[in-house]
Parts: sequence; C-alpha cells; structure tokens
Amino acid sequence: MQGTKKAFSYGCLLGVAVMSAQHRETMHYRTPKYNTFEAPGASLGTYPESINEPGAIAGWYSAPNQQHGFLRAPDGTFTAIDAPGAVYTVAESINDAGTVAGSYQDAHYLYHGFRRAANGGYAEFDAPGAGTVDGSGQGTFARSINAGGAVAGDYVDANYVHHGFLLAADGTISTFDGPGAGTGLYQGTNAFSINTAGTIAGSYSDTTNGSHGFLRSPGGTIAVFDVAGSTSTNALCINAKGAVAGYYIGADGKFHGFVRASGGAITSFDGPGAGAKGNSGTSAAGINTHGDIVGYYSTDTTDDHGFVRAPGGKIVTLNAPGAIPGGTFAQAIDTVGMVAGSYYDANDVVHGFVLVP
Repeated sequence: MQGTKKAFSYGCLLGVAVMSAQHRETMHYRTPKYNTFEAPGASLGTYPESINEPGAIAGWYSAPNQQHGFLRAPDGTFTAIDAPGAVYTVAESINDAGTVAGSYQDAHYLYHGFRRAANGGYAEFDAPGAGTVDGSGQGTFARSINAGGAVAGDYVDANYVHHGFLLAADGTISTFDGPGAGTGLYQGTNAFSINTAGTIAGSYSDTTNGSHGFLRSPGGTIAVFDVAGSTSTNALCINAKGAVAGYYIGADGKFHGFVRASGGAITSFDGPGAGAKGNSGTSAAGINTHGDIVGYYSTDTTDDHGFVRAPGGKIVTLNAPGAIPGGTFAQAIDTVGMVAGSYYDANDVVHGFVLVP
C-alpha cells in the first residue's frame, strides 16, 4: 500500500482457549495496555512477527549490517536467534511448544529454512529444487509452523520461480504449485500459513501476474478462491477452524481486508478511515481461533494504523504510545486477544509492542 512502511509479513497464531462470543465482541479494546519493547542491540528496529498461547513472541531485529531473529519470553526476557552459518536471520513463526520457524541468509546470499526447538537446537533445511546460484537471493523461506511442528513456506528456484513446500514434523519435504501458477520470472506459488490440521493457506500468481488465494488440504488437494470483483487475492493466515484472512485489490486499485469462513463465504472489510485512492487500504495479517483478526490500514495521507476486528465485524484502531501519527502495525494475535506488532517513533526507529486487552 502506498506510504506503508512495513512490508507484508506472514505469520499466524493458532490457539484453543475458550471465550464467549459476546466477550470477544466487546473486549476490543476498551482499556488496552501496551507494553513496548526493543530487542537488545536493535538500533535500527524491532519487528515482532508471531505470538503463541503462552505469550512468547518471535520476530527479528536490525542493527547496522546485521539482522537477527529474537525470542521474547512472556516475562520480557530476550534470546537472540542466529542460525548456524547465518549472516541474516528472520524468525517468522512460533508454536505453543516454543519451536520457532524462520529463514536465514548465508554468506553466498542464499536462503535456508530452519526450525529452532525450545531447547535451542537448530534443524536447517532446503526445499528440493531451491536455487543455489551465488549472490542470487534464491533459496528456501519458512513462513509458518503449526502445533505439530510442520512448517509451510516457499522456495525460489534457479529461474526465480516460486513454489510452495510442506516440511513434515519428521523432516520429509513435499513441494507443490497452485493450479495455473505462472512459471515466469517471480511468478508462482507462496505458502504463507499452516494450521493445526495441516491445511495450508497461500496465494499464487498466474501467467498474467494476477494473484489467487488457495487452500491446500492435508491430503494435497488444492482449492482456489478469489474475492468477487478483485484483481488480486492474497490469503495470508489460516486458523485452526479453517477460516482464512488476507487482502485483495479491487478494480479501483484499493486494498481491502477479507475473511473467508471455513464453509467458503467471504466477507470484505476496511479499516475506519482507510484510503479511498488506489494503493491505499487495508490488509489482515493474523487471525486467531475465535476469528479475531489483526492487521493494518493506510489512509489517503499515507498514515498507517493497526486494527483489531472482532468476529462480528467491529473494528478498533490501534495506535501504540510513542508512535508517530499513523505508524502502528498489528501483526499477530493469540486466543485471549493479546496483540503483537510494531510502531515507528519520531526518529523513524521501529519498536515492538504487545497489547493486552
């Protein structure tokens, strides 16, 4: 979206706690409590990406010529995550057991996936067919991990085409492509989120560079969907019940959020005050088991705000304390409604936050 400083990122929290629908609808967010933080040494920014049920947050932080993953424990303790041989590391997703999935760049500018166990042990992997050309930026990108330890993501081959992959808990890797996925430069399939059952949500670009959402069942069947009237549909998150959230681009060029119920019904939505011009608008970034959605939206003046959308459709804007006007991004939400995200301060430095409803 035009003016949006934060690139789209793709993690999703899958929880199982019980909460009444009425409470979920009214809790957003009368007296929110923001806890802001930055990773030690993060002089250029802290970027939370995922939050698990106990409240641990995974993400990454930046310093001059360095990028590291991090794990922030519920008590606020930080652990740096650097995969063996990594020049840059990004922690993308954390499950309730504390296993983190992400990617790292090596000295040859190639990318590899990793799983980091709660005890600190690393298991690195590469999808079969991932490109290996020095300096190319090709390789394997792990996006999401589920409760059982399965990881979904995508890889870039030697021709710069994207393909989806599934890393099973036992280390077996399966690759796949969306039906009709393009095979041209930077076209192909991206797998962004996996739920407890093993269903994967993602998007693929066709030969005309139009994007389509898809769901890949645990058995490997791929179902394609598009939001009515869209020129591009991008599915970014799936919860344990099979509801999917993301964004689409309308015929006017504006970005809109959407949620697709497990039965297939699609509802679109916009943040309050979201821009009406092309290249502005709304994107969902995370969805929990109850159907609470977080994300961000931009206005016509390029201000960016976080939001929480309750299952019944109520949307509340989030602006972290200390953030510049329109500089807040909500990234992930757990089952009880804790939100992790980031914000820009007046010096254009990015900080993390966790919001307790």
